[in-house]
Amino acid sequence: MTQQRQRRRWNGLPEWGPLQTILLFFVIWKTLILLIATLSPGPGYDTSTLLLLGRGDDDRPNPPPGTGGERAQEWLPCSSFCWPEKLVRWDAIYFAKIAERGYLFEQEWAFGWGLTRLITLLSRGIARTGIATSKGGAGPLIEINVGIAISHVAHLFSVVVLYHLTKLMFAGEKGKKLALIASILHTITPAGIFLSAPYAESLFALLNFAGHFIYTASLTPNGRGRSWENDLCLVLSGAVFGLATTVRSNGLLNGILYLYDLTGEIRSLPRDGVGVANARKAAALGVAGILVGLGTATPQWIAYLAYCGDENDRPWCKQAVPSIYAWVQDHYWNVGFMRYWTFSNLPLFLLAGPALLIMGLSAAWALYGPKNRLLTRVTGQGTPSATDAIRDVNFTRDQLQKFAIPQLVLAVLALTTYHVQIITRISSGYMVWYWWLAFLVSEEQHVEIFRRKWNLSRIVTRWMMVYAVVQGGLFASFLPPA
Repeated sequence: MTQQRQRRRWNGLPEWGPLQTILLFFVIWKTLILLIATLSPGPGYDTSTLLLLGRGDDDRPNPPPGTGGERAQEWLPCSSFCWPEKLVRWDAIYFAKIAERGYLFEQEWAFGWGLTRLITLLSRGIARTGIATSKGGAGPLIEINVGIAISHVAHLFSVVVLYHLTKLMFAGEKGKKLALIASILHTITPAGIFLSAPYAESLFALLNFAGHFIYTASLTPNGRGRSWENDLCLVLSGAVFGLATTVRSNGLLNGILYLYDLTGEIRSLPRDGVGVANARKAAALGVAGILVGLGTATPQWIAYLAYCGDENDRPWCKQAVPSIYAWVQDHYWNVGFMRYWTFSNLPLFLLAGPALLIMGLSAAWALYGPKNRLLTRVTGQGTPSATDAIRDVNFTRDQLQKFAIPQLVLAVLALTTYHVQIITRISSGYMVWYWWLAFLVSEEQHVEIFRRKWNLSRIVTRWMMVYAVVQGGLFASFLPPA
């Protein structure tokens, strides 16, 4: 046994692999974030969580006797150090309440239909077992705990899926190293406590990474002709992206991948002609794109049936494309092109600046991949032949360019249209910037700015960790940014 392997053993325990390392790091980091939230001062100026849990009138820690809430209270004993309660802030209040009693008010349709339905389904299953109940005045306690559990489990699995996706994208031993680094970076993402609270970010990241994994597997060069299994994977990836879109509307941007590929198929027709394989792939791309679109259309159709069709139609019902989501974002949340560009919001743009810059730089790196010598050095190593190496490099470059487009579009939309501060958390579900940063970490590259060399990877990773730690305390105390 080599000295390196001997150093990696501890007290005779088996050698740790990358997945065990990822799991250990994940547990340590999550424990730190939850500890910070638990020790935060309290609810601050906003008592929405106390009102949600039925403790806003007299601030009693327990529901009134005989209301049926005692068993639920046993499942979530709350005090000034109740960490589940500390995670119910901002949008999490909406997610928990909607999951408890369904969509009631029009503005609630801004919050992901897919996540609330999943929480409802699991909560009702738990309630049927008799383990706990959230009825009787105790508030949506089961829904809160189920939402927190979903966020933690989804975050862990998204880290694992990102590890395997990275190995699929980048061949050789260096690819394994990049996979480990990227997975750890996703663990300490600046989204921080939002991946522990009952928010949509963790579940979206899992579904988005899974969709990209299946999509990449359907296109991975295998040295033989395209099979129907490849096309089936394409359709399956569209279904997964569709589910991601029900969780967060920006999942719709994944449709760009299929449009990009379909355009390529059409451009190749004069050269390759129309064959069975080409026609089958084009059909699979079309079906996959439709499935992504259904992720947006299905909740809109459900809302249309609920609000439209009588003399009391809401204004959005009469629009050419009736969308309750677009109406709510515009009417209630004032989301629109350049609307957020006010002097009072300048601090929020400053907070979002690092994330926007990172997403922009990494997208540019991926889009100009053919000129990237670093990518050439890393990708393709460990393959059996020079031909395979060239093929892997070209494949990786093509994929990176496609994956960078939705990320770049999202960054531009966040800068010009969205409430810009959310980019720090919604960026957690996109892979390209993790890969860019993983390359910088593995190569320890320096960037010269103002005649001074800076270790950019060290600066970015330190910013991520500090931001997540500070954010955890602010979030639990009901303080911005959110």
